[in-house]
Amino acid sequence: MRDVVTEYQQLLVEGITVPDYALSAVAAAYLTLHQPQKARDLYRRILDDETSKRGSASQRLSDEMGLFYSLIDSGSYDEANRLIQAARTAQGTWRYYKGRPEPEPNESKLTVEKAAALGLYYANDTEGAQRRLSEMVDHAPMNTDLRAALATVDRGRNQPRRAERVLKMAETVDPRDVTIESGQGQTALALQEWREAEQLSQDTLAREPENLDAQSLAQDWRIHNMAELRISGYRGITTNSPVSGNGDFGVDSVLYSPPIDYNWRVFGGGGYANGNFEEGQANYRWLRTGVEWRGRDATVEAEASTNNYGYGVKPGVRLTASYDLGDSWQIGGSGEILSRSTPLRALLHDVSSNNLSAYVSWHPNEQREWRVAFTPSHFSDGNSRYELDMTGRERLYTAPHFKVDVELNVAASHNSNVDAVYFNPRADLTVLPTVSLTQTLYQHYDTSLEHKITLGAGTYSQQGFGTKAIAAVSYGLTFRTSKVFEIGATVTGISRPYDGVRERDIQVVVNMIFRF
Repeated sequence: MRDVVTEYQQLLVEGITVPDYALSAVAAAYLTLHQPQKARDLYRRILDDETSKRGSASQRLSDEMGLFYSLIDSGSYDEANRLIQAARTAQGTWRYYKGRPEPEPNESKLTVEKAAALGLYYANDTEGAQRRLSEMVDHAPMNTDLRAALATVDRGRNQPRRAERVLKMAETVDPRDVTIESGQGQTALALQEWREAEQLSQDTLAREPENLDAQSLAQDWRIHNMAELRISGYRGITTNSPVSGNGDFGVDSVLYSPPIDYNWRVFGGGGYANGNFEEGQANYRWLRTGVEWRGRDATVEAEASTNNYGYGVKPGVRLTASYDLGDSWQIGGSGEILSRSTPLRALLHDVSSNNLSAYVSWHPNEQREWRVAFTPSHFSDGNSRYELDMTGRERLYTAPHFKVDVELNVAASHNSNVDAVYFNPRADLTVLPTVSLTQTLYQHYDTSLEHKITLGAGTYSQQGFGTKAIAAVSYGLTFRTSKVFEIGATVTGISRPYDGVRERDIQVVVNMIFRF
């Protein structure tokens, strides 16, 4: 494809007019090379040409499909939708040939309907795309292209096991189809079937090295085998919280190795947190190392740590595990000795905590997620804390570059000892519904910039201090590129009471993931 573009550009430099009949190949080359605007302009020129209008119907449809995908990749979803709807109207279900008593199915109609369904998916109407492709598969169960398209949508909706079943059915029809195999490789990555993903990637790339699906799978497999650095940090700008103190600051980093023997990764990292309280400054430093195992349905992580918060170096351990019960349900839990979630004010007074946690989550698709977690903790001063959290998210509205979610956080806790030196209510309850508006400001294939505004208002009830209002607002930016780098920053302001006294906090949170 690069050769095609290079030769075309050289002809232009030499002043040679390239005939329109050759421009389809050039436009397709530009689209393959992720230059959709140039492809779009060429396809428009071809389709506006009078010769094209009088030419082959199949070639014109091919150019219309090229323009459609150029518009999709350029982010011009409204124009792409108008184009594909016009193409659907122009294509009949049947073709009638002179001398034949029975009509023949119109393959071009199927091509347009499949593109229209995928257009819904690219425009974020994932539910509509899945429904339409499922109906098409029901009517044409032996069509492997339709099943491959449906599997793509299933994976995009966080339903890899459903995609796996769809592709297995397609495999019985055409077991060596590269598109089917590449889809199976992508599904294997989503299911943490590492050996299968490697085998499928090697096979598809060896047989058809210029196939885009094979190249995409090979790229994702290469990224999977990279090391991964995660860094997160926070800073309180104007705060006087009895939980985190004044001017609180924290940073945590962890580096994961490339996969070892497919399922294993070792990791190491460290962090620092501090906060200023009336009785002094709390400083907490930690180092940690451990091992992670990832396989189909399960992820387990074990960690050992050293912790220093002003009373010598103390050891800690942590074990976490999660298990997928299917595409929708997941259960998990953790146990931690010398928990890093211990309040800084408690550490300042040489009070540490150990905890257990168990959760169950329901995540049927990308538009809905609910989770309930129970966490009992025991502090070294004899206090026992029991926390119950429920979080949920429901999609209210979706557009190509914009989505609205309503979220809910309900948190309750009970403590056995109210005379602790840290904030420790006998019982409390937080109910905070929020509305989040997310807009994509820029997107070019795997590179995107989006911002998110969250508004929330709820109540906080504390035993002995009644019920008062909570208000929260946040603004965040997230930048992603090439599937290897992501960085985000969020500023959050919240007004809420502690022991009946209202506090106003502003906090900046930064997160980064880098694979190399």
